[in-house]
Amino acid sequence: MSAEDLELEVRETFYDSVVEMFELDLSVLPGFSGTDHYYFTNFIIPKAAIFPNVGDAFESGEKVKWRRSETSSVDQEYEPIPIIATGFDRTTKGQIPQPELQVSNIFGTLSGLIASLDDLIGVKVYRRRTLAKYLGNFETKDYDYYFPTDIYYIERKVAETEMSVTFQLASPLDLEGIQLPRRVI
Repeated sequence: MSAEDLELEVRETFYDSVVEMFELDLSVLPGFSGTDHYYFTNFIIPKAAIFPNVGDAFESGEKVKWRRSETSSVDQEYEPIPIIATGFDRTTKGQIPQPELQVSNIFGTLSGLIASLDDLIGVKVYRRRTLAKYLGNFETKDYDYYFPTDIYYIERKVAETEMSVTFQLASPLDLEGIQLPRRVI
């Protein structure tokens, strides 16, 4: 399905929720060893959506399942954590958008990673979006229905508190030292 078909479906009177999923790719950091990909989302599927006759709709449910990349059909679980993602505007005029990603840091899980890896500067961030009904959790699962994947890099850490960490992201075209065209012909 093309992006245009997906947009038409979203414009209908009733449509599913748009689910945002994020991937941090730490493999771009020099000398890094360990878990190099982190998958997370702000969306959780309530038990009532999966099993309509069991439990309250506000009980915790399953983790979101979606594929790892556009070329993969393997289900990847995305960890549900509170996230606020803003500034993902598309524009052809003026400055390139610099989105911000505010991620929960309640248990200090990001603080340790940030301290040991230079504020995660340069880490690649993938933003994937689809409609909830196409997630791997449902019978209507279809990995061909999705919005274009956005790729950004963490440019700087804006703020870090006990509750959250905020990062400013940069487009691959907006990074220091990048020149277009990359080679002379």
